Amino acid sequence: MINPAPNHNKGKTPSGYLASRLETEVGLSLAQCKVTIEIFLDYFTDYFSGIRPPGVIITTAVSIDEPPGKPIKHCKKVPVHLTYFHEDDDHVLTADGPVEARAIRLWRLAREAYEQKAVFSHEDLSRLLCIDVSTVGDLVKRLTDRGFFVPTRGAVKDIGRVPSHREEIARFLGLGWSTSKIRAATNHAESSIGRYQHQFGLVLFLLYEYPEAVHDERCMLSDLTRSSYDTYVKVHDELADRDDCQLHLERLRRRFELDPKDRDNLVPPAKRRPSSGRLEQQTLDTAIRQTIETDLGTTCRVAEAVTEDLMVLIDTSFQLPEALRPGEAVIFVDAYNPHALSGEKVADRPVIPVSVPLHTDEVLRIWRSDDPVGRCRARIATLIANAAREQGGIMGINGLAEMLHTNNSTMGKDLRELAVDLHVNAPTKGLLEDAGSTLTHKEEIINLGQHGFTGDEISWLTRHAPVSRDRYIETFRRAEILMRLEGFIPEPEHIARVLDLRLHVATQYADLLKQHHGESYDHCEEAKAA
Repeated sequence: MINPAPNHNKGKTPSGYLASRLETEVGLSLAQCKVTIEIFLDYFTDYFSGIRPPGVIITTAVSIDEPPGKPIKHCKKVPVHLTYFHEDDDHVLTADGPVEARAIRLWRLAREAYEQKAVFSHEDLSRLLCIDVSTVGDLVKRLTDRGFFVPTRGAVKDIGRVPSHREEIARFLGLGWSTSKIRAATNHAESSIGRYQHQFGLVLFLLYEYPEAVHDERCMLSDLTRSSYDTYVKVHDELADRDDCQLHLERLRRRFELDPKDRDNLVPPAKRRPSSGRLEQQTLDTAIRQTIETDLGTTCRVAEAVTEDLMVLIDTSFQLPEALRPGEAVIFVDAYNPHALSGEKVADRPVIPVSVPLHTDEVLRIWRSDDPVGRCRARIATLIANAAREQGGIMGINGLAEMLHTNNSTMGKDLRELAVDLHVNAPTKGLLEDAGSTLTHKEEIINLGQHGFTGDEISWLTRHAPVSRDRYIETFRRAEILMRLEGFIPEPEHIARVLDLRLHVATQYADLLKQHHGESYDHCEEAKAA
């Protein structure tokens, strides 16, 4: 006798339940039920899966296998995942404007569809980007004129092999694109871009250092596959004769021209952490935890447990004395350290309490003055920063902005205008801890970039966010373009005028140009004088 249990158990699964309903309610046979369920599951997985990163959408595109001219309604459609919003899109928009940002997004969508064996028409891209078809054509021409292939439905059947990511990223690097812009265009991780940059720089060095060697020898030295090596050589041959690419190619290979000891000296002795969340660590809990950990020699975990108990005790059992003047408040800030950029971990930096004026009579007099709001805000921020500095602390622009209910850029703008108009500088981190012989953020980031370090490495070493890192590097490259066009290192006033920079910032970039290009361009000073 056959045991019916296995067939009975099949109905207890989700697919078994669905098959039972299709059989009884729709009248399908068991074979038809099976095929229908498979189609349904494929459709649900392709279009309704919630397991995808933020900014990614799912839509339909024509299969790449369909021939041109075939009516769309008869073409096979396939689902594609598209990175519609990339975290670096804002960087491209700010640095290069809306037209370039739209072109980069269009190129990214077309490439992602192609990698999933599908293609978009110009009409599809028009619908996705909410722009006219003619605008799509203009953007495609803009990209094509710069050497980038856009795999649309009308173009794919007319060309051979589509360029690889390696080839495209190497070309971007040779054109001087920032890591953030390459990420927005290719949706590649910084570590992947850094790996391609490292390989491309090595091939450039071998081509420059051993011009008499044959390709087989250089390929063996590089330890790359022949296809990878040939790809980098192809990009080099394409860009080598372009004047606007010379500095970028030289920068890429410079890493391999360094003496190993000099290369080690460029790297700070300890890994640095990003400072974006530093305000969250400037608390009483952090100060108590650091004291316990340092004075009693406990582990961080033990110190955190004891701190948690102490905070409960303080909140429930003790009344703090009213030692503050009306309108003052106690906040926790970083202890002042002029060598803060020497490699210390941000988490280990001491946090101290300071009392600052927030609503004192002096602050109220400033608010009630006839000065514009921005000037009042800058004067109060300077008052707060001075109070913190006098007690051994140091505040950054982000901390002052948070206390005065504004954003970092507005706070920075207000303080700059106060410094220019009244020659009053707030003693912030950017002013005091970048002073003297200590490298400024610009110098450290640009020095690493000039010696061929990847964007990922630079952020890791300098604890700078990609947007800040690339802003410094892109401004320096604009200054290099100006230098090349002039034929000599421009005066700071000229750099400030052309690049729309403040004079003291332009002076820093002029000094960096002399530092990195003085030997090549100093002799042109005589021609400039003549």
